Amino acid sequence: MMNMMKSKMRSNRLEQSPAAGRSAFTLIELLVVIAIIAILAAMLLPALASAKVRAQTTKCISNLKQMQLGCKMYETDFNDYMVPNAPLGSTPNQTWCPGNLGEDWFVSSDNTNRANYQASILAPYMNGQVDVYRCPGDILESQNGPRIRSYSMQMQMGCLYSKYKVQGGGPANLAGYNPGYYAYVKVTELGGSTLSPSDAFVFCEESMSTMNDAFLQVDSTGASGFFPDVPGAYHATSICGFSFSDGHSETHKWLTSALKIPTIAGQGYGTGGQLPKGVNIGNADWIWFTHHATTKIN
Repeated sequence: MMNMMKSKMRSNRLEQSPAAGRSAFTLIELLVVIAIIAILAAMLLPALASAKVRAQTTKCISNLKQMQLGCKMYETDFNDYMVPNAPLGSTPNQTWCPGNLGEDWFVSSDNTNRANYQASILAPYMNGQVDVYRCPGDILESQNGPRIRSYSMQMQMGCLYSKYKVQGGGPANLAGYNPGYYAYVKVTELGGSTLSPSDAFVFCEESMSTMNDAFLQVDSTGASGFFPDVPGAYHATSICGFSFSDGHSETHKWLTSALKIPTIAGQGYGTGGQLPKGVNIGNADWIWFTHHATTKIN
């Protein structure tokens, strides 16, 4: 009788034991689970990367919109004169942003000196904001830190203080650049036989392959065979942000390899040349870019 009771007690303990009836995962089962997790991660990561690009692009468009609205307020206060452009050597209190030294991959003070931007002629219309001058997709730093500015004003806009000559009483035409093409001083010069304000871009991202001043050169004649200053592609290496004279901003996707240039730290301006070369007047990106910058003087 005693032996039967002891045997029943042992049986009950086995039934109540957490380990009773439980089997461990086999190595194959673990490998299958790991493989499934890896597949799910591989499917999810591109979606996350795409979402990040979309978020950066939305912020970029917002930055350009704010800059362009600041310009519109300036134009209202100054009888339709565009905010002056900022070629290399310009001073902050005469142009839309500082250009006394220019940005580079190294230690230029223009890379990080916020005070110069707050002293610029556009600053009062931006409520002292400085962060809007940087594209969120521009993530590679210079040697002295993150650069303040990723955007430049294309050279055919804001030509009040740029070197120019007037032909036949019409809009100013920059001497030495794009002879025979409009260079705009006042916003009222747009429209009619020339570009409409909704088609004329003012600011865009500039690639660090040519970034220095805030005056983005445009070769409308195609004589050079390349982009003297290169518009950016900070979003998925193919999308560039633009603002237009009417106040709106948008992105444009480059169609050819000419402008799908990944940003590489240290490559470009000040390190041995400008990119890209070998672009002819039939290139689709060159056509879109130049046709939204200016038109021929009739």
